[in-house]
Amino acid sequence: MPDTVTPGLLRWDEVRQEAEWPALLLGNGVSINVWPDFRYATLYERAALSPAAQQAFRALGTTDFEGVLDTLWRARALLTALGQDSSAVSALYTEVRRGLLDAVHRVHVPRSRLPSTTCTAIGREIETYERVFTLNYDLLVYWSILEKRDVTGSLTVQDFFGPPDPFDPDEPQRPGWTALWFVHGALHLWQDSATGDVGKWTSGEGNLLRDLPAMYAAHPGRQPLFVSEGGALQKQETIARSRYLRRAFLALRDDRSPVAVLGTSLSPADEHVVEALRHRERVAVGVRRGRPGEVVAAKAALIARLGGREDLVFFDVATHPLTSPEWALTPGS
Repeated sequence: MPDTVTPGLLRWDEVRQEAEWPALLLGNGVSINVWPDFRYATLYERAALSPAAQQAFRALGTTDFEGVLDTLWRARALLTALGQDSSAVSALYTEVRRGLLDAVHRVHVPRSRLPSTTCTAIGREIETYERVFTLNYDLLVYWSILEKRDVTGSLTVQDFFGPPDPFDPDEPQRPGWTALWFVHGALHLWQDSATGDVGKWTSGEGNLLRDLPAMYAAHPGRQPLFVSEGGALQKQETIARSRYLRRAFLALRDDRSPVAVLGTSLSPADEHVVEALRHRERVAVGVRRGRPGEVVAAKAALIARLGGREDLVFFDVATHPLTSPEWALTPGS
């Protein structure tokens, strides 16, 4: 770690003029900047679950919905194969999945609240990078690139899904397009419990969030694909269970190009992400401006987390286009 860490922060336009940053990593702070209700520890805290469902989480020692749903699905399949009654497990599976979607509805910004100008601006900024990795599973980025397409008539963002086709791990990146990876999954992604196939939901008129419960009810073998667990080890276990999440993480880990990091403190809960960043050619990290001592402490913590490298670039996170204060919405207003 350098002997002296100063409280100074560059502006993002200064950082971008000085060097190329082909990759971007987004954290939950980007979503919170738009919708404060995204500020929550885990969806488990917001879910209304019966005592039986809560017991299932405790028995498995997790708050990860994806892991519990996967276990319940396999338990039901096993009971059915043995000729045993699986109705109780089936009911529990349905309740847990419904509880997850209900919790998401409580915290997620409605599509109708997002101004078209905000979505289009986010979509335009996304397209200025060669590769974008997001740790967020909300629909903000997804809605924004679709809005940008609808408003401008063009879209050069590749998410490696082509409805109705499932995810193809061998699909190459298109030249001149932005590769978009949801490292921790996303609300519009599903995984088939039986086949392991991964696909994405689509819905007209911006009603995807509203339509998700009915879509899952029509496809009982599919479950939401996103990491709802707060611990690094549990996150890695969830990633390992999915061919899409594994591919997305490998894309992040194997990329050595300069990366800008925005909206995440890179806490121990994201140790797998930190490890993937340590060998990057250059790393620029957005830090919230505050009292000099607070800025120094934040910078020192990030330097330590990233292996003590002294070449980190720090910029004022509020000066980046994706964290513009003018985009902030007020829940309930």
